[in-house]
Amino acid sequence: EEENENSREPQKERKLQTTLIQTEEKLQKMIAELKESGSFAIDTETTSLDTTKAKLVGISLCCKEGEAYYLPIAHIAPNDTLLSEKEEITQLPLKTIRKELGALLSDEKINIIAHNLKYDWQILERNGFKLNGKLTDTMIASYLLEPDSPHSLDRCAERHLGRTMIAYKEVCGSGKNEITFDYVPLEKAADYSGEDAEVCFSLYLKLKKMLAEAPKLQHLFTTMEMPFVEVIKTMEMNGIKIDVDHFAKIAKELRKEADGCKEAIHTILKEHNISDIGEINLNSPKQLSELLFNKLGLKPIKKTKTGFSTDISVLESLAAEHPLPAKIVEYRQYEKLLNTYVEKLPTLISSETGRLHTSFKQTGTATGRISSHNPNLQNIPVRTEDGRKIRDGFIPEEGNIIISADYSQVELRVLAHLSEDPSLISAFQAGRDIHAETAARLFGNPLIVTDEMRRIAKTVNFGIIYGQTPFGLAKQLNIVQRKAKQFIDDYFNLFPSIQAFIQHTIEEVREKGYSETLYGRKRTIADINSRNKNAREFAERTAVNSKIQGTAADIMKIALLQLHKKMKEEQSKGKMMLQVHDELLLEAPIDEKELLLNLVRSSMEQATTLKVPLVVDIGYGPSWQQAKP
Repeated sequence: EEENENSREPQKERKLQTTLIQTEEKLQKMIAELKESGSFAIDTETTSLDTTKAKLVGISLCCKEGEAYYLPIAHIAPNDTLLSEKEEITQLPLKTIRKELGALLSDEKINIIAHNLKYDWQILERNGFKLNGKLTDTMIASYLLEPDSPHSLDRCAERHLGRTMIAYKEVCGSGKNEITFDYVPLEKAADYSGEDAEVCFSLYLKLKKMLAEAPKLQHLFTTMEMPFVEVIKTMEMNGIKIDVDHFAKIAKELRKEADGCKEAIHTILKEHNISDIGEINLNSPKQLSELLFNKLGLKPIKKTKTGFSTDISVLESLAAEHPLPAKIVEYRQYEKLLNTYVEKLPTLISSETGRLHTSFKQTGTATGRISSHNPNLQNIPVRTEDGRKIRDGFIPEEGNIIISADYSQVELRVLAHLSEDPSLISAFQAGRDIHAETAARLFGNPLIVTDEMRRIAKTVNFGIIYGQTPFGLAKQLNIVQRKAKQFIDDYFNLFPSIQAFIQHTIEEVREKGYSETLYGRKRTIADINSRNKNAREFAERTAVNSKIQGTAADIMKIALLQLHKKMKEEQSKGKMMLQVHDELLLEAPIDEKELLLNLVRSSMEQATTLKVPLVVDIGYGPSWQQAKP
C-alpha cells in the first residue's frame, strides 16, 4: 500500500470528499447545489455492463472539483438476513430519488456531463429518469481531440489530469472472488463512484478549454457527435429480432458441413499415411504448423514469434498446392460462422425484450465510423450463401417489415467531390454506371464491356480509395504485378485530377501531421514523414483513406440525425435498428411503409450537398436479406 502511495506522489493527487446521501434533507440540499451550479457530472453504478440486465445500484454526482455525492439505491449488506434492524443499510427509495433528482435531470437549462453518456442514459431511462438538458460526453470530447488515444476514464485521467484512479477490481475483486457492485460496502462504493463523477467533471473543465481552441472540432462536437449519442442510444435500446428456429436449422446444416470437412481432412491424412497424430485440433496454430510443415513437408510462408504462421492468408496460399489447407480453410469458415453467429446469437437474446441488443461504439474507429460489438453485427459475410442465410434470420415483429437503405458508392462520390475530377462528376451526375465507364476507358473503349471487365474496374476504383499497391491489386485480381501496375498507371492517366488530389492530400498531411474530413474531423498520421518506406507508404494510404472514408462516415451520421428528428416529428412507430457502414436497417409497421421509405430517402440523399448527387438504394421485406435492395 505504502509503495503504491509513494509511486503516485509526483502526480496531481486531489483530496476528494464524497458525501453519502441517505436522507431526503441531504438529497434536497445536494439538488439545490447542483441546480445552482447549472452544470454537473453524473455516473451510475450497476450490476452489469448489459443495459437490458443491469440493476441500478447507485448514482454519483459532482459539480465542483474535490467534492462529490453518492446516492446509494440498491446496496445489499453481505449476509443481510443475519443482521439486526439497526445494522440495515440506509438508502432512499428509488421512487423518492426519481421524483427529486428526476426534475433536475429533465431541466432543459442544466448541462449534464458523463463519460460514456450512452450507457448512463440508458440505465437512467430504464429506471424512469428523463434527460432533457444539454448533454456533454467527455469520452467523445477526448475522441475528437485525440482519435488514436485510449478514451476510458482512467486513461483520460492519467493523460489529462495526471491522476491514477481506483481500479474496479480493488472494489469488486476479480475472478471467482468478484462481487457485483450491490454488495460493495457503502463507504467503499462512495469513494469509488464519487471519484468517477469528480474526475469526469475535472476532465470536462480541461477538455472544454481544448475544444474551445479548436473551433472546427468544437462545432463537430456540438452539432454532430453529441446529438448522435441519442441516435445510437435509441438504436441500442430498440434492438433487433431474430428467428431462433431459423438459426437452429442453419446450425444443423453448418455443423453437418463442418463435420464433413473434418472427415475429408482425415481421409486426406490417411492418403498421406499420417495417422499417428491422434485427434487434431484444427484451430490450434501449433498443431497445424506441425501437421503442414513437418508431417506434410509444405513450405512455410510466414514466421511469427512462436513459429510458422498458419493464418488464413497462409492457408489460402498453400491451398493452391495441396488439398489439405483448402479443406482446413473451409472447415474454419464453418466454425467461425457457427461460433460467432449461428449458435451464439440466439444465446444473447435479452430475456427482458426478446430481442438482440448490440452495443455501438462511437469512439471505436479513427475514421468516425461507428462500430458494433457484443455482438458484432457489422461483419456478417455479405457475398456468401451462408451469410445470406444468416441475414434471413433477422426478422421484424408481426405486422412489421424490415427496410434496408444502402448508399450507392458513397466513397467514390466523395472522391469525385474532393478531387473535382470532371469525368467522375459527369458520370455520377448523368447516373451512368461508374464501374462500366471506368472499364470502358481502361480497356480502350471496346464495343461491349464484359462482366469481367467491370469487375476489374470496380476493384481498381475501390482500390484507389484504399491506396492499393500493384502487389495488393495483383493478389486481389489474381493477375501478375506488372499487369496490376499497368491498370493503376492507366487509371491515373485517365483520371489525372484523382492523382493530383491524392498527392495534394499527402503533401498537406506531411505539413500538418493530420488528415481532415470535409467536416473538420482530424486524425493524426504519425508516420507520414517516416524514413521507413513501408511505414511511410502505409501512412500515405491512411491519410487519403481517412479523408474519404471519414467524410462518408460523417455524411451517414448527418443522415441518421435528420432521420431520427423526422421520425420523432412524425411520431413514427418505426425503429432504427442497425447501421452497417453505408447501410441502415429499420423496422417499420406495414401501414407506415410509404412514410418511412420517403423519410429514409430524403434524409440520406439530402444529408449534404456535394458536386455529385447522393443516391440511396432502398428495399423492404420480411427479413434483412429479403429487404436488401
